[in-house]
Amino acid sequence: MLKRILSGAVGVVFAVGILVLSQWFPIIINIMVALFCILAVYEVFTAMGIYKMYGVTIPSFIFAAVMPLAGEGFVWQIAWYTYTIVIFSIMIFMNKVLTFKDIAVIYSMNMLITMTLSKIITLRDIGLENGALFGIFYIVIALALPWMADTGAYFFGSFFGKHKLCPNISPKKTVEGVVGGVVICVLSMLVAGMVFDFWIFPSQTTIHYLNLVILALVGSVLSVLGDLCFSLVKRGCHIKDFGNAIPGHGGILDRFDSVVFVTPFLYFFVQYLPLFSV
Repeated sequence: MLKRILSGAVGVVFAVGILVLSQWFPIIINIMVALFCILAVYEVFTAMGIYKMYGVTIPSFIFAAVMPLAGEGFVWQIAWYTYTIVIFSIMIFMNKVLTFKDIAVIYSMNMLITMTLSKIITLRDIGLENGALFGIFYIVIALALPWMADTGAYFFGSFFGKHKLCPNISPKKTVEGVVGGVVICVLSMLVAGMVFDFWIFPSQTTIHYLNLVILALVGSVLSVLGDLCFSLVKRGCHIKDFGNAIPGHGGILDRFDSVVFVTPFLYFFVQYLPLFSV
């Protein structure tokens, strides 16, 4: 547990540093998201035992970097079409070592990871319409919501967990942990809102706290769903964690599995229920 707390603290300091720098160098967020997409895809390939099949991995890594760096416009559409043609053509030339199921998993996981994590960039850009601080606010919410839900579930489950949630999928997850995660998530979103409201945002900004609570309630459930889905992926690959890049937490994908499910929801949510008004 100590290792988990220490690495989490280091991660928070690193994230804050990146967010501060992004006020002057917004591209740093694009670069970091592209890097995380590549690492997450690499972890999937490692779990599948195909990370040395460069004919399929290299095009996948290139594609994983395109959307975070180039955006969702025409360049990405060309990249998507090209990647689709390349990845399915590879099935013809590597049919002795890669089956259709392998190609389907490679393609779908790469699309899932890249498109969902890239919504962090989209949210940042939406916020930037009002100023750099608003873009940072959306990024903080996108990351803090699933991570605080996961943190609350971990600690509440460790100390109070008695009733297993899905023992066949994730033996350590408990109903008490999920409830604790929801509570911590709601409180964390309210605290984040107050910090930005009173100390960071301009005085004329209004934070919509009710919308933050609704977002936290639904988002924390989606966070659990994402965690469980990727737990099934790990079981299918016969591994405990996707890697050991983050001591006490596992791999990059172990930390971002819930972000994959939450970030697109946040994007859709703020289109209809804004978190602030200026």
